[in-house]
This record gives sequence, structure tokens and C-alpha cells, in this order.
Amino acid sequence: MKGLGRVSESARVLIAVFAGALLFLLLGPFSNYGPAGFLDPWFYTGYFTNFSYLLRHVGNTYYVSRLPWILPGLLAFRLAPPEVARVALNTAIVTVSAVALYWIVRWHYGRWCGILAAVLLVASPHFMATVGWDYPDGPAIAYGFVALAFAMRPHGSRARNTILAGVFLALSGLTNMAGTPIAGSGGTAGKRCAKLFGSAWERG
Repeated sequence: MKGLGRVSESARVLIAVFAGALLFLLLGPFSNYGPAGFLDPWFYTGYFTNFSYLLRHVGNTYYVSRLPWILPGLLAFRLAPPEVARVALNTAIVTVSAVALYWIVRWHYGRWCGILAAVLLVASPHFMATVGWDYPDGPAIAYGFVALAFAMRPHGSRARNTILAGVFLALSGLTNMAGTPIAGSGGTAGKRCAKLFGSAWERG
């Protein structure tokens, strides 16, 4: 316990969220692969595994323009077998989103509210289905949550926070334009739920 006390809050949150997300993805009710009958998600799997071939034979379609999603996928599929790479990508999306939401709420409403918001996000069937679908809206939401975290960060250089928020907002938009408002609304809803439950917690 003493050793755990020396670990920073950021590291504890990251480890806890990563472990929880990985277990939930492996043991939970959600698939880690695109469902049968939907072609679009599998185009990106094709770019992860055969990027040069598809670029030469299919050309510059809008699929290939979503580099903020394709480049991490290329790296993951180069480093690990496809089954492992897919789970790793999904775990990374869930971890980044939940950690960013934790800090958004933590800074303004406290630690327990931040934990509650992160747990509610990971337990959301809509969010997990979005991640497991393997379409770019999952990573776009993750980039959007990071942008929102920098935008709402109460300390540090305001100029640096604004620039980083803009960078991640641009990455979210380049991945999928629909993901940016989804992340924004998710962060706002998370704060609202955390505030309501936090007030009830304090009264109880």
C-alpha cells in the first residue's frame, strides 16, 4: 500500500482504466471486430494490413484521408497479429476516452465524480458498440475527448492548452467529422451526471 501511495494519481488512473477496459473488452458482451454485413469498417482493416497495395489499386479515396485512424492501425498491425492488434486498438480508444473524461470531471467536481463519469462511459453499451464496430467514429470520439480535456484544463499555460485542444480537435475532425460533437456532448453529459450524483453522494 505504501508503494501504491507513491504512484501518481495520473498513473493509477491510467493503469486502472486500461486494465478495466481490457478485461471488459475480452470478457464483456461486445465484439472486438466489425459485424458481418457492414463493409466500411473492413476497408480500414484492409488499410491497416495492405496500405500500399490499396493506395496503388484503389486510389486516393476519402477512406485513405483518415490518417489519424489509419496510422495507429498500421503501427498496431505491424507490431502484433491482427487479433491482438484489434483488441489493443479498441483498448487504447476506451482508455484514452475514459481517462480524458475522468480528468475533465475530476478537475471541476472532484475525484469520486471523475471515477463515476469514467465508469459510466466504459459501461455505456452505445460507446462500447461504437468502439467495437471498428469504424472511425470511435477514435474520433477519443481525440475529441482529449481536445475537450485540454480545453477545460484549469491549470497550465492557457496558450499551450488551447493549441493542444485545437490539434486534437483537428485530429478528431480528420478522423470523422461526426465524432467531434459526439465527444463534446459526451463530456458535457458526463459532467452533468457527475455533478448530480456527486451532490447526492454528499447529501447521503
